[in-house]
Amino acid sequence: SHKSRSEDSARLRIQIQSQLGQFHCRRSEFEKAKTYLYAALNVAEKRLPRDDIDKALLLNNLGVFCKYSGRFAEGRKFHARAMSLLRKQKEPDLHFEATLLHNMGGIERAAGRFKEAEGPARASTALRRSLLGTENVTYAEDLSALASILSELGKFREAESSFKKALSIFKKTYGARHSEVALN
Repeated sequence: SHKSRSEDSARLRIQIQSQLGQFHCRRSEFEKAKTYLYAALNVAEKRLPRDDIDKALLLNNLGVFCKYSGRFAEGRKFHARAMSLLRKQKEPDLHFEATLLHNMGGIERAAGRFKEAEGPARASTALRRSLLGTENVTYAEDLSALASILSELGKFREAESSFKKALSIFKKTYGARHSEVALN
């Protein structure tokens, strides 16, 4: 009972620090974000079981932080560790796997490594399509990210087709004046 309360307390602390880190990351306050996210990782490493899925979620958040703060090599390591933990689960969360693949492609794209970005982006798009269908906005976000990568690789026909599919979903979901429509 004491151990479970201690672990619950650690999870709550990790969640709060992670959310604060993400908040500061969105505000481009990278030093503050780093402080909170690394503090959360420190607690997770010390207080959670070795293969705990909450560590994978935190590692994904750290990878995203690294993408936005330009720490690409470090971010790749966080995403790889998160995927490793995810795949050790008895029943891996396929929605989280799709998100993680999306983020793995995103960090490679941000680093200008478009060939390396293509594989995870294709995998996230295919997995999301199988989970959510072809009219879901999250699928459209994956499709748009893939289209951007394909465009950078000079695969213009496929990129255009993917952008058009994503655009159609965004228009149906958000209306013609939404920022995702303008972006695509």
